[in-house]
Amino acid sequence: VHEQLGGLIIEALLPIAVESIARAIKKKKAKKGS
Repeated sequence: VHEQLGGLIIEALLPIAVESIARAIKKKKAKKGS
């Protein structure tokens, strides 16, 4: 049961983490461009 719960938490948080990282990369690229 604990393994399933951990998997669900990871599945829920992973897209949020990826999105925040992608935003950070975009901000860094935008600063270099200007």
